[in-house]
Amino acid sequence: MDAHRRERELYALNDRQKRVAAIYLTQRTTDARFLTDIYHGGDDDWGRFMFRVLVDRELPTGFPLTHAWQRYLPDQFFLADRPRWLEPSPADAAP
Repeated sequence: MDAHRRERELYALNDRQKRVAAIYLTQRTTDARFLTDIYHGGDDDWGRFMFRVLVDRELPTGFPLTHAWQRYLPDQFFLADRPRWLEPSPADAAP
């Protein structure tokens, strides 16, 4: 599958159905080992997308998700519309 097809699908979902607030990629969801398969040009288009964001620091023009949480790299990748990990969780709110 074309790597840009995934991006177009995400834009279509975001624009026509429901705003996408984040994407979470793991070795399981991409079906690839991040450091080996993706680096060596595996076939996974989300993996290539992640590689472009992390290594090349390149996001598609106008892409709605611009904040990456790097705590669990390289095994997990979380890209969001804002730095959600800095916000207090609802469970932390006073009753």
